[in-house]
Amino acid sequence: MKGYKPLKPVGDSGFALFVIAIWEMLWNGKFPIRGVKGAKVAYVDGYYEVSADPSKGGSGGSGWKWQSPKKELDQTVAVAGPNGDTYTAVYLSPGNPLCTDGMLDLISGELVIAPPGIWMAAQAVPAQVTNPAGLPAGVYYNVPQLPYPGTTSPPTAPSGTPLAGDLDGSDVFWIQIEAYDYCANQVA
Repeated sequence: MKGYKPLKPVGDSGFALFVIAIWEMLWNGKFPIRGVKGAKVAYVDGYYEVSADPSKGGSGGSGWKWQSPKKELDQTVAVAGPNGDTYTAVYLSPGNPLCTDGMLDLISGELVIAPPGIWMAAQAVPAQVTNPAGLPAGVYYNVPQLPYPGTTSPPTAPSGTPLAGDLDGSDVFWIQIEAYDYCANQVA
């Protein structure tokens, strides 16, 4: 039966469409998944390969880039805010001083200990500020934190056109993308 190619099935029922998709895969070299922004599907040497680049985002999503020159969050360095469809991500390791010792927060004026994880800049984040107007003397920063600054508990229902919710406030500088359960200053 080598080289045999059966007639393509027809129909529009769920089962018929399933059989057509299988036929397309087996005898027509087509795969019912299309490449999307940041990913592609290719038929190579008799196999389907899927490759992805998460920094280019997914279908309908946004891309991200790591802060440079280092991924680790350093409060002495400004972090770029969104630029078109690209957002800046930073890593906050459990041993980072923002996690172990905390820092005075520029919004609340209080000492805030940041949870470790991967954070994305919701807007441009300036470098730390010394003795800002209206706050006691000290070094301040927009510290990544949960709950997010300006949010309410329970969360406020989104409103307006387009909808705006708690994370759309001007005081939200960081959105946590991935959390870690461990922080160096925690005691078991």
